[in-house]
Amino acid sequence: MTDFGRSNAPLDFKLCVICQEKSTANLVENPTSHQKLLEATEERSKYEDINSKTLWLVLKDLPLEELKEKATWHRSCYQETTHSGKIKRVKERFQREVRGPNEARRKTSESLQGLLTRSKTVPYDSNLCFFCEEKAKYQNPLHLVSTSSAGSSLDNAVKQSKDPKLLVKLLTALDSTDAHAIDIKYHKSCWAKHVSGVLRKTIKDDEERSRSETAAKLEFLNLTQAALDSGEILNMAQLEQAFDSISNENNSPKTLSRRSVKELIQKEIKGVEFHKPSRANEPERVSVKAV
Repeated sequence: MTDFGRSNAPLDFKLCVICQEKSTANLVENPTSHQKLLEATEERSKYEDINSKTLWLVLKDLPLEELKEKATWHRSCYQETTHSGKIKRVKERFQREVRGPNEARRKTSESLQGLLTRSKTVPYDSNLCFFCEEKAKYQNPLHLVSTSSAGSSLDNAVKQSKDPKLLVKLLTALDSTDAHAIDIKYHKSCWAKHVSGVLRKTIKDDEERSRSETAAKLEFLNLTQAALDSGEILNMAQLEQAFDSISNENNSPKTLSRRSVKELIQKEIKGVEFHKPSRANEPERVSVKAV
């Protein structure tokens, strides 16, 4: 399966639309099956099936009529993708990995344990602070994690910090959010540093990211509006590239698909018009009605 990467990557309709490999034999075109292919690909992508997830990034932005008109595929690829039994197995594998404990979690634990063994880390002792591994003192007593919300906060903070020592300690519990099950204790100062501080930074980063995304959208819309008002006729390929460039300049890594950029323009710029190209491989042109 070819890795399309971004959702606006082109499909070669001369090849099998599923595997993107060439074969003149065993290609079929069945207009009644395209919707089933879309539904199966979307469902499999929800279960983290990497090939289907990559294909869905492309197909979800492709008009169904265009898919029906152009798409062909290997019969074996189509059957592999839409077979209900195989979709069920993908779903069951995904659920096993999510629920755990499972093989993936065991391997992660072994990998982290190996890392900690090499660094001669002391194993977790429930009589010590979970973070600094020191005993309680008169002016710095240990506190027990006794609520589910505190356990969830600890789990989130440790996973965000990616500290291998703390990750291994959490794996001692069947459920990493159930800190009470393994008698986790902590100093208040350690909790403030390793949990409250990490989560506070995450919230701050999210707020900063949101501000950057808003600034990028506003700048993009203002520049697009000015260009259209001056009589320029733009195309969606230019606009998508411009949005990506402006996002990067605003330290906003989030990019939008061409369809999402179009929806943003339709929503925010009055009188905008989109013109279908005469050739299928050309992008839509954009203008404003007044001009």
